[in-house]
Amino acid sequence: MERKLLIVLNIISIFFVLWIQLEIFPFIETGSILFSANGLNIVVLTLSYGLIASTLFYLIIVYIPENRRKKSTRIVIQDEIDILHDRLIVVFMYFYKINDNKPDDFKKEELTLSTFGKKVVIPNEEMNFEYYRQADNHFKRELVKGRMKTTVIERKWHSASTGNIKLLNFLQNESDYIHDLINNILSYPTISSQDDELIIALFEIRSSDFLRTIENSKQYEYTGHIQFYNDSIFLMYLGFKTLMNYSNPREFSIIKNE
Repeated sequence: MERKLLIVLNIISIFFVLWIQLEIFPFIETGSILFSANGLNIVVLTLSYGLIASTLFYLIIVYIPENRRKKSTRIVIQDEIDILHDRLIVVFMYFYKINDNKPDDFKKEELTLSTFGKKVVIPNEEMNFEYYRQADNHFKRELVKGRMKTTVIERKWHSASTGNIKLLNFLQNESDYIHDLINNILSYPTISSQDDELIIALFEIRSSDFLRTIENSKQYEYTGHIQFYNDSIFLMYLGFKTLMNYSNPREFSIIKNE
């Protein structure tokens, strides 16, 4: 919004300079009632020149260096953002499947609060969740409008699984990994150059009730199950939806795809 306003003001300032100083627009008389006083012309010109000069200084001293930092930082953190995306989506897919949703209807962009049932129950039992993901066999990356864009030349589906592990242990491991990834991303000295919505999404995911509950479960030896309401995981999912705007386009599926 501020940049749009700055552009509009500069256009107006350039117009006044061309009109009053250089008389580029002969069809507009500078001796009109509005600008009949020479003193007023001087004031308008001074303000116009000042705004144009300050904008040039802003571009050279602030905007261009900041944009370079943003691009270089994005290149550095992109892999960690992609890994974070992949770890989170596996968790969401698992809870999607156990709540009696149709596997072939899974679309990571369209999950709702009801997707996760009324309550999220984490039993202390073994699981081996199998899923499918697309692997990038050949791809190229480039920055487009300050965001990393991945163009895939060839992509194939591969099977994967969590392996035989107790569900609570799996989630505890994932919670640790997710926290470490987010902390690493946020610890970069130039992370403030990134979009506010990305930084806010990372904080929301890290501080979500779901991850806090999993983290706190390490202090106790559970023989039964952990239970909480579905909004705990859904609020983390909302942060994940924002993260998808910055991660690679790799797809995941609960059913086998060819």
